Amino acid sequence: MYERGEREPSYDTLQKISKYFNISADMLLGNTAGIEKLLDVQNSFDKALRDLALKHNLISDEECKKYSSLELSDLIIDSVKNLMNNKDIDNELRMEIGMEYVLATTGLLTAVVEDVKSLEDKRTQLACKIEEIERNRKDDTKDCDD
Repeated sequence: MYERGEREPSYDTLQKISKYFNISADMLLGNTAGIEKLLDVQNSFDKALRDLALKHNLISDEECKKYSSLELSDLIIDSVKNLMNNKDIDNELRMEIGMEYVLATTGLLTAVVEDVKSLEDKRTQLACKIEEIERNRKDDTKDCDD
């Protein structure tokens, strides 16, 4: 019935479907702008990490091509941590790399926090809409009973 547009799923049903398919209710409803924004943020973060690592020779060009984005990010983060703990490295260089890493991470965290707030607002709007639909459905059923 849902697929033919004859009924709309309840909030609980949307939650169950989204959990089953491991996707957001937003995706089920066709709202992909938030997902696309998150992917853009992730790509920007990955690029900032890659640029940092290449600038300071923490990884090679070959490694950039060899690893997936996620594997590369993990490798770079480990390299930065090791570098920051290496007492033989010039303090000024460690500070520079540390600041570049913090800036990249802060950009990612800021975007994620903004998206979480936006998603919470959308979830609240969705819950209100679903409650309204369910109230209307009950009213329609009540009219039929009369």
